[in-house]
Amino acid sequence: MPNGRPRPGAPSSAPGAPSFQSQPRYIDYGNPRAYDTSVRPASGLTAARFAPAQIQRPGQAQPQSAWSTQTRRVQEVSQEATKLPAVNIAVWIVVVALGFSLLFVLGWFFLEFVLTASSSPVWWPVTAFLALLSLVVISLIMLLADRWDPQPLPLLIIAVFWGAAIAAFSSYWLNTLNSLLVYIVTGSEAAVNFAGPVISAPLVEETTKGLGLLVLMLLARRYFNGPLDGLIYGALIGGGFAFTENIIYYTRILEELGAGGVLILVIMRGVLNIFGHAIYTALTGIIVGFVVRKWARSWASWSSSRH
Repeated sequence: MPNGRPRPGAPSSAPGAPSFQSQPRYIDYGNPRAYDTSVRPASGLTAARFAPAQIQRPGQAQPQSAWSTQTRRVQEVSQEATKLPAVNIAVWIVVVALGFSLLFVLGWFFLEFVLTASSSPVWWPVTAFLALLSLVVISLIMLLADRWDPQPLPLLIIAVFWGAAIAAFSSYWLNTLNSLLVYIVTGSEAAVNFAGPVISAPLVEETTKGLGLLVLMLLARRYFNGPLDGLIYGALIGGGFAFTENIIYYTRILEELGAGGVLILVIMRGVLNIFGHAIYTALTGIIVGFVVRKWARSWASWSSSRH
């Protein structure tokens, strides 16, 4: 039952206030006690109304969220070894051909160092080893990313070999030719120093590396199916390119500043800027991956419409 006891600590009202303000009443309706089953049993209607809801099994499987799906996929990748897909004989032929091309390119630069440099030929393998360390770091990171959707190992090797042999060697000669043309036209060393690194190098190098992505897409279209594949292939091409380019830069600085200059350049290019070329070509690979996925969907839609 409600009662008319005043509320404890109620403030006094202002003078002249109405009676319902000067004498406020706190009405206790006793609702908490109405459903206190520890004092008295609740009626059937009250018990049904305030009882906890029963847990019911859904009639059909509920769709899983994107987060749970991705989490389960990560667990599967980390716990189970995924079999690498196989490739045809043409891919292996390209691997062998690019392997011999890489040996030729490295032999060319070694012979050039022996014939033109005043330093001991022993220094060339040292610079090649320092450049190889950066390539190993990039390759290991890309192999970790590749566990999500494993690519055939020969295609990954082709990416590295293309960057280290075809892209690096062709860029070396094209940049040299462009610098020579600029000097013939302008006769200025300053113009050559500007046009080479600022204009020629970015256009030539990114084009030759990007051609490697197109070669991989043509060799194994069934595996090159998204931005992640393009990122992995592009980063490996860029890492291979940086490997050969670093050898050239390390041997040049060795002639100018000696071992100290090589150490400084290794820190600058092999540590601080280790992912430079890998990032540049990976961005190109991501774009190619998006294009490939778009083409695949368009082709599937066109094929289904014909049938």
